[in-house]
Amino acid sequence: MGVAASEKVYIVDYDIPVERRGAFYKALERLRKRLGISSWSTQSVLITDNYSLAVQVYRLANRYGRANLWRAEKIA
Repeated sequence: MGVAASEKVYIVDYDIPVERRGAFYKALERLRKRLGISSWSTQSVLITDNYSLAVQVYRLANRYGRANLWRAEKIA
């Protein structure tokens, strides 16, 4: 995703216990398909300019483990 200077983005970072990862990633895949998103990284971090998407992933991750939701602004 190209982010212009001064553009706000949302960052969701999550930590899902090993025993719950399979179920989490299946639920994340269902969300991705329902929203029509082609793909995203599975590196335990989502960076997006879409607040609604960030909140949905944050809530989903919290059902299976821990998550943080950040608002950031690119300055350069």
